[in-house]
Amino acid sequence: MSPLLVVLRAAAPRPGRLAAATAFALLADFAAVALMAIATWLLATAAGMPSYEVLAVAIVAVRALALGRGGLRYVERLLSHDVVLRAQGELRVRVYRAVAGTRPTAVGGPREADLLSRVVADVDLVQDLLMRCLMPAVVAVGVGAAGVLFVSVFVPVAGLALLAGLVLVAVAVPALTVSLARSSARATAERRADLAVRGHDLIEGGAELTMAGQADRVVADAAEAAAALARAEHRWGDAVGTGVAVATVVQVLTTGLVGWFALAEGDGVNGVMVPVLALTALAVIDSAVPLVDAALRFVDARRAAQRVAELLRAPQATRPARRPLPESTPRIALSGVTVRYPGEDGAALDRVDLVLEPGRRIAVVGPSGAGKSTLLGLLSGAVLPASGSVTVAGTDIGDWAEPDLATTVSGVPQDAHVFATTIADNLRVAVPGATDAELRTALTRARLLDWVDGLPQGLHTPVGADGAVLSGGQRQRLLLARAFLVDPPVLLLDEPTEGLDEPTARALLDDLLSHPGPRTLVVVTHRTEGLAGFDEVVVLDVGRVVRQGGPDAARPSPRYVCGQDRVG
Repeated sequence: MSPLLVVLRAAAPRPGRLAAATAFALLADFAAVALMAIATWLLATAAGMPSYEVLAVAIVAVRALALGRGGLRYVERLLSHDVVLRAQGELRVRVYRAVAGTRPTAVGGPREADLLSRVVADVDLVQDLLMRCLMPAVVAVGVGAAGVLFVSVFVPVAGLALLAGLVLVAVAVPALTVSLARSSARATAERRADLAVRGHDLIEGGAELTMAGQADRVVADAAEAAAALARAEHRWGDAVGTGVAVATVVQVLTTGLVGWFALAEGDGVNGVMVPVLALTALAVIDSAVPLVDAALRFVDARRAAQRVAELLRAPQATRPARRPLPESTPRIALSGVTVRYPGEDGAALDRVDLVLEPGRRIAVVGPSGAGKSTLLGLLSGAVLPASGSVTVAGTDIGDWAEPDLATTVSGVPQDAHVFATTIADNLRVAVPGATDAELRTALTRARLLDWVDGLPQGLHTPVGADGAVLSGGQRQRLLLARAFLVDPPVLLLDEPTEGLDEPTARALLDDLLSHPGPRTLVVVTHRTEGLAGFDEVVVLDVGRVVRQGGPDAARPSPRYVCGQDRVG
C-alpha cells in the first residue's frame, strides 16, 4: 500500500463531512463564476439603457450571489477545517502510539529531533492532502467542466479554447512547477530535518559543548544549516512564483481567445454575450490556478506521508490480551536468545540461556557494550529476540497482555525519561492514583525525601525538561522512586547507583537487597564490588554469558579467556 493511503487510512477523515465540505467549495466557486457572468451581463446590458424590469432579476441575482458566495465559503471553511483538524488529531494519536509501541530492535533510524519533526511538522503537512490538494482538484474539475459546457453552448470553438487553457493551467503548469521545485523541495525537507537535529543538540547539550570548547563550532554549523534551509526555501519560492506567473499568462491569453472567438461569430452571438463569455472563462480558469500551489503542496505532503508511514509501518511490540499474569512472582526463562540491532554486524546478545527463579536477587555485570541493557529489555518485553524464546510463567512473553506484563516486570531502564513537570507528577506517571503518602514512601526508599521536603514547593516542584534542574544523583533517585512506587513482582534496575556518592549508593543497594517480600530483583551494574548480598551474579561479555554463579562469579577466572568460556 502506498504511503499516502497508509496515512489517509490512519487519519480516517470522515467521508460524509469531507464530501459536504467539497460540495460547499464547489457551490462557492460556482457562485463566483455565476456572479462574474451575471454582473458582466448586467453592465453590458445596462449600457443600452433598457427598462428596469429587464435588469431587476439580474440585480437581485448579483446581490444574492455576492452574499451567498461569502456564506458558502464560510460554511465550507467550517466543514473542511473540522474534517482536517479531526483527521490530523487522529493521525497524530496513531503516530504517538506507533512511536511508543515501536520495538527498540526496529528503531535504529531517526534521531530524536528528526522524530519530533515527523510527529509535528510532517503530520501538519499531511493535512494539505485533504484541504489544499484533494478539494481544489475536485473543485477545478467540477467548475471547469461546467464552464466549458456553458461557453460551448454559445461558441463551440471558444469552449475548446477554454478547455485547452484549463488543461494547461490545471495540468501542464503544475507539472512544470513541480519539476522546477522538486530538487528544492527535497532539499528543504532534508535541511529542515538537519536543522532540527542541530538545534536539538545545541539546546540539550549546550553546557557540555561549552565545556568542551565546541559551542562556537556547533553554532556555526547550525547557522550554516539555517542558511542552507533558507536557500532551499528561496528556490522553492522562485518555482512557485514562476508557476503562478505562467498560469496567469495562460489565463489572460485564454480569456482573450474566448472573447475573440465569440466576437468572430458575428451575428451568431449577441454582442452582450461576448464579454460575458470572455469573463466567464477568466473566472473558470481562476478556479484552476490554485492547482499550481496544490501540486507543490502535494510533493511536500507526499514526502511527509512517506516519513509518517515509516513510523506507522514500524514493527510494533503489541501483545494479544490472552489472560492476565498470575499475581505471584513469575519464573522467567531465556532459552538460546539472540538479539540483533539494525545496522550492527554482531549480535547484542548471542545464544543466551538464563533462568530467573521467583524471589532471587540477581546482579548482571560486564563491560560497556556487553549486552546488559539489552538483557533487561528482553526481560521487560521491550526488546524481542531475533531467535530463541523468553517465557514468563511458562508462557511466551509475547503472548501476555502488555499492561499486565508492564505491572509485573518493570523498573528503571538506562534511558528512562524525566518529564518536564513536577516531582509528584513524574512519580504518578507510574501509578496515576498514588497518594502523597505513597509518593513519600517511595521517595524515602530512594533516599530523596529529605531533599524534597527541603524544597519550597516540595512534591510540587517542577524539575524542568528531562530533569534539567536535578543533579545526576537526584535524577537517578527520582527514577528509582518511580520504580519503587510500582513495586512490581520483578524489579529491573539498570545502573541504579550511577551518579550517587558511595555512602548513598551503598545504603540504597542494601535497602534493595533487604526489602521484604517474594520479589525478584535484577540489577545491572558495571561494579564488581559490593555484590555479596546477591543470590546470583551473571557476567556478560560481547553478548554472551561467560560466568554465572554466586557473588564470587564476578571475579576474573583463569578459565575465562576472551569471553569464550562459561563457568557456573
